[in-house]
Amino acid sequence: STGFHSNGYSLLRKLIKESGYSFDDEVIKGTSIGEMLLEPTKIYVKDVMEILDSGINIKGLAHITGGGFYENIPRILPSGTGADIYREKIPELKCYEFIKNLYSGEDRELYRVFNMGIGMIVVIDYTDTEGFKQFLKKAQITAYEIGKITANKEVRISGVDF
Repeated sequence: STGFHSNGYSLLRKLIKESGYSFDDEVIKGTSIGEMLLEPTKIYVKDVMEILDSGINIKGLAHITGGGFYENIPRILPSGTGADIYREKIPELKCYEFIKNLYSGEDRELYRVFNMGIGMIVVIDYTDTEGFKQFLKKAQITAYEIGKITANKEVRISGVDF
């Protein structure tokens, strides 16, 4: 993702206010808090259309919006399945690094409210992984292999839930 994608702004405003920062304060080299909050949302239409036209058998697409990982991923999964997400495979954006330093609650809440750097999840069959990676590289689409579908019936995030 490019940042917050218009989600979690009530929590963001609260954290910033309680921390004593102002929107003009520079917290990321060359970027104020206000500019960080106004970072435009990435629009995924072009990438998704290319993926759908790739010939790869797409099992599901989840736009990680309000509700984060815990509410958006289950919507695309068959009954009786879940997902294990490997937090260490998600690139940490500077904006989320900043917010994590302000937030004193459970990490689970951050993954429930925000996309934490992953704006769109594409689910494919494991046997299509290498072909999909080759397609993404050729199409110049940035992607990360961050997890797998499981029979555990819930979304779990490493370092948070297991």
